[in-house]
Amino acid sequence: MATLRNKRSLEHKKGLKKLFAGVALALLLSASFAGTFYLAKKLVVVSEVVISGNQHLKSEELIALMRMRKNDELFGVTSRELQMRLMKSPWVKDAVVRKNLTGQVEVRIAEAVPRAVLAFETRSYLVDRDGVMLEELKDTPTIFLPVIRGIDPGQMRDAYREALSFIEVIHAKRGGLAANGTFSVTGTRPEDITLHLENIVIKVGSGDFERKLDDLRFVTEEIAKRNIRVEYVDLRFANRIVVKPLNEETLAPGAQEKKSSHDKKNKR
Repeated sequence: MATLRNKRSLEHKKGLKKLFAGVALALLLSASFAGTFYLAKKLVVVSEVVISGNQHLKSEELIALMRMRKNDELFGVTSRELQMRLMKSPWVKDAVVRKNLTGQVEVRIAEAVPRAVLAFETRSYLVDRDGVMLEELKDTPTIFLPVIRGIDPGQMRDAYREALSFIEVIHAKRGGLAANGTFSVTGTRPEDITLHLENIVIKVGSGDFERKLDDLRFVTEEIAKRNIRVEYVDLRFANRIVVKPLNEETLAPGAQEKKSSHDKKNKR
């Protein structure tokens, strides 16, 4: 029995020694890793920042947003934090930041694309497809983009969203270019969305924009062909196009409406 107890005691001591050895090794490795990381954090510095994908923002502006300079600690700020700093600019839709041990920081930017000009009260802004204001236009440059005029994004949210949706379809079907800056969209409610194209007022309303633009292409061709001056065109009805002549001597409103609808059906 004494021999058995001694054997168990020896095995227990051996087990404790292995456990202590394992713990000591783990602590040593942790300390070594921490020391290596500390040295890398302190000794590896930023050698250069390489930025790609930016079209509107200058590289110097983006580096200023990152608040990172040459010879700063490479790992002093996380890549995630640098990304969040960049995305504080409305122009930056996404950013990927990568570091390597040579000290180089690679930044890939996905910028917002202006889709319209928001003209409200006395100010004008470039906005993207989500309606985010990218920057205020300080002067009146010639910008060939649709203009959203007189719609308050805060007070007329539904109308603003509808106008943006309409403009996206315009970009897809017409390229989004305005002739001489006369291409604008107005309306205080979704059902009041109106397109002002040169000297023609087109009542568009909400939804079904692809069909309405097809109808608009047809009716503008007819107006040009017949040399008719119109007060407005109404595209809000699914099965007919309403054309209101500017004066009675050109053609009676009812006759013009009937003729346009008839021609539309025949053409298709």
